[in-house]
Amino acid sequence: MKLDNTLSKFKVSKKTGNRYQAFCPAHKDENASLSILVDEDRILLHCHAGCSIDEVMKASGITYDDLFKDSPPVKIYQYRNEDGTLNHEKLRYQTAKGKTFRQRRVDNGHIVENLDGVTRVPYNLPELVKAVKAGNPVIIVEGEKDSDTAWNLGFTATTLGGASDWRDEYKGYFKSASVILIPDKDEPGLKYSNNVRKSLENICKSLKVLILPDGKDLTDWVELGNSGTELKKLIDASPELIKNNGIPLPLMEKKLNGYQFDWNGLNLKINIERLRDEDGEIVVSQDNEPFYISGIKLLSVSHRTSIARSLNTQRKLDWDKVLNQVTTMCLNDIRKGEEVIFLDESYGSKPPEYLIKPLFVKNAANIIYADRSSAKSLLMIMFDVAMTLPWWDNDIGLDVTNERHNVLFLDWENDPYVNGYQKESFIRGIGVGYCPIPYLRCNRPLADSLDHIKAKIDEVQADVVVIDSLGMAVGEDLNLTKPAFNFFNSLRQLPVTPLIIAHTAKDFNNKRKTVYGNAFYENEARSIWEVKKTQEEGSNTLISSLFQRKAPPFSGYSQPLAWQFTFDGNTTYVEKAEPVEDERKRQSSNTELSTPQVILSILEECNVALSPSEIQEMTAPPIQANNIRQALYQLKKSNKVKVAANGKYIKI
Repeated sequence: MKLDNTLSKFKVSKKTGNRYQAFCPAHKDENASLSILVDEDRILLHCHAGCSIDEVMKASGITYDDLFKDSPPVKIYQYRNEDGTLNHEKLRYQTAKGKTFRQRRVDNGHIVENLDGVTRVPYNLPELVKAVKAGNPVIIVEGEKDSDTAWNLGFTATTLGGASDWRDEYKGYFKSASVILIPDKDEPGLKYSNNVRKSLENICKSLKVLILPDGKDLTDWVELGNSGTELKKLIDASPELIKNNGIPLPLMEKKLNGYQFDWNGLNLKINIERLRDEDGEIVVSQDNEPFYISGIKLLSVSHRTSIARSLNTQRKLDWDKVLNQVTTMCLNDIRKGEEVIFLDESYGSKPPEYLIKPLFVKNAANIIYADRSSAKSLLMIMFDVAMTLPWWDNDIGLDVTNERHNVLFLDWENDPYVNGYQKESFIRGIGVGYCPIPYLRCNRPLADSLDHIKAKIDEVQADVVVIDSLGMAVGEDLNLTKPAFNFFNSLRQLPVTPLIIAHTAKDFNNKRKTVYGNAFYENEARSIWEVKKTQEEGSNTLISSLFQRKAPPFSGYSQPLAWQFTFDGNTTYVEKAEPVEDERKRQSSNTELSTPQVILSILEECNVALSPSEIQEMTAPPIQANNIRQALYQLKKSNKVKVAANGKYIKI
């Protein structure tokens, strides 16, 4: 057979199925570094020492016709990984209509003519990496044929394929490189040149674009009689479109609450962290060790100049230029914003899901809130255990799916021993011997700890986080709007469903309790439940009742839920219970309080002197400041309040 005759051209040392290891005839081979794969009607050759397929064929005296039973290609281009292993092959065929290409890979001992699952790499990747590390220039062309032409002229050259094959993820291979781009002289070549230039402008050390004076492409130009010497002269005479005067533009990586910049050739990294409103922290590192940490105002030239002077005392460098690169790239990315998407059938074909129905909506913010000591954490531990096991066959009325969820408990309030004891007592009560729940003690606000928390989410592969509690996680005045925006913007960057524990505020207009803080906390959540605890003094049993205060936009309000917890030593038992009467329903017949009555209620409950503005902040919905002042005047006149120090009022 034809393919058997081809195999006879090689000195085979080992055969495994349809795979052969042979000594490569193209170099002095002592390790049998040539892999041969025979698959039905074709043979694949790959030299692990780096010999090209043309060199192997020439040394063995075979042609492409010997590698194929029928219809051989005119050329095979091998794409190799950085370690020299074969990534895939591109086959060029010549037909009556012109050139065509096929691509193939090896999968489980068979040759497959597609690139499904293949991570694409540049042509001549091992040589490209070596050239960049050595500081040698690299030529980028369109197509493997031109790349081989450049190599034959003595240049390190690569390609990603045709004019439409450049991908932005390739730019990392050209970090700190000196690049010469030689596009084809046509409209696709011009677009290719612009795409590559735009992609590499923040990456490479320098970049030149060379438009050859003759011929359609580099191979045409060489076939017109030009040599490597002429090519070098043209390259030297070409202007540098990107030049960084010894400081290449860094590789920028976007973090959750900032950016990281890496100048590999300078052994320098700068992190911009805890970035809010164009102000943040700067961490400068050398050998991956921080040596400078400070605040930074991205828009302040004088502040950057001050930082540059401080850095210059520790390492001599053009810090003004470095910091200008950092701030410019940061601000450009911040102002770029998000891309437009189209809400088509792909976004509406799947109904929203619940983690526990009807309590928690998947991939949305969910809040439970209550007064202090209302067993909120115990309830959340029950929910965590139910999702982790998953406890789908429970007898306490929890509608849990049979999908297991990894829950990370983010605790700003208690310690692991308190929550751990509650959890172990609970699982003993339901007869489960082992149910570990990842736990993270948090000390800084969520927005300031985003990268750390994201790393821990990835570490434990969490898809749900519990936030205990809202006030500590925000870390600022909950009545202000800006901290609410920062909190939810931070949450949206985490790939998890957040379950948030919050405290209560009192709405003095209708005597009901709400989530403490700015109205945006309730506005941004999709499902909100109020917890009410009922427990007789001295009893070891309590009932936790949940009332839905906000339903998801795709659902109506749900009926109240309740569970009874019984504490017996180190064991907690739970069973379904009847909800206690909802305080909102008991008081629904009450008339609304007047503004003076609201003020008296606030002063009585707080039992401290308050200014008119402080009183206004505690009203929900807010009462206008002018109405507050008029009511205080009436109350003072009727001797129900008096003015204390600093213009504040106190109830008589």
